[in-house]
Amino acid sequence: MKNDVVIVGAGPVGLTLALGLARQGLGVVLFEARSQGVVQDHRTLVLSEGSARFYRDLGVPLPVDRLTPIKHILVTQKGRFGQTHLSAQDGGASALGYVIRYNDLVRHLESHLMGLAVTRYFDARVEQIKVTGNVAAAHWAGGSEEASLVILADGGQALTEAVFGQPFQHAYAQHALVATVASSERHQNWAHERFTEVGPIALLPYEQRNALVWTGTPHETEERLLWDEKHFLREFQSAFGGRMGVFTDLSPRHYYPLTLKIVKRVAIPHVLCVGNAAQTMHPVAGQGLNLGLRDVATVLQQSDGKASSELGTEEWLKRYSKVRCNDRYFGLGMTHALVTGFSHQWPGLAQARGLGLLAMDGLPWVRRWFCHKMMYGLDKGS
Repeated sequence: MKNDVVIVGAGPVGLTLALGLARQGLGVVLFEARSQGVVQDHRTLVLSEGSARFYRDLGVPLPVDRLTPIKHILVTQKGRFGQTHLSAQDGGASALGYVIRYNDLVRHLESHLMGLAVTRYFDARVEQIKVTGNVAAAHWAGGSEEASLVILADGGQALTEAVFGQPFQHAYAQHALVATVASSERHQNWAHERFTEVGPIALLPYEQRNALVWTGTPHETEERLLWDEKHFLREFQSAFGGRMGVFTDLSPRHYYPLTLKIVKRVAIPHVLCVGNAAQTMHPVAGQGLNLGLRDVATVLQQSDGKASSELGTEEWLKRYSKVRCNDRYFGLGMTHALVTGFSHQWPGLAQARGLGLLAMDGLPWVRRWFCHKMMYGLDKGS
């Protein structure tokens, strides 16, 4: 039996897609590589105010008791002058964004799937997508499911490459180490982005603690994983500085490699890729998930009120690609520019960066513009 939409990948982007499409009355099939009830992801996520509003408009408001608002962001560079303070007031909202555990967001979205017309397959890894006429079929070990539109919402590289070809890739030669720490000074809803010679450090308000993302070369990250807690906290304190007082009580540490990946053509007839299937980016500025959710918002806008036969047609996909193009490349380009611009150590560049931070700090209209783009993307109000 042909379905309306098949979604491959049940992370936050795939689950949100399934929710939105099912609420429009479409029949949805959702493939999940993980086992039922098992969510093991140690990351903390940053949701922009724009993403929070999107969930409210979708009828799935985020769980307030699981969110930590970000009301201020301080941007600095280690050992150099210049800083920029961004505030929720600059963005015209009560918060610039929110920190939430990956596990908490997934469970929250899953709870809202109950009772909707979504067929879910667990432990099901889609191995192949075939398009025949006006139908795309997702094949896995247990069989296949057909639909007018198959959407890849998972970062699984092999399947995406098989369908859409080799993406553009840039390896940053960096790993991100993630953990949480306590501090003697309360975070008071401040986030910190600190650029160092070997990569940025992010410190995010997270419940009563702080979530850290410490980037470094693969060798540096391997060493940091082996340090005992006392040694790690001492080195992190030295890299971050004393703004949060003394760091204590380190959680288990995890890491992941950092790569920029861009699928050049995100659609072929009856198949579309969104979120991490379409692009992966450096975590600086916390834009990855928010960019993926704007992909979802565009899909939902274009599917609303459409017959199943209209989904995935060449015209439908061209319209989607046109709508998403500018915002997508702006987000990817801005993030890449931040990473590379603050990592080069050319003579005089550190001073220029410091002057740039000071200038931004002193120009309210620049701060407002930047915050607005980070919160809502390029298209809204552009």
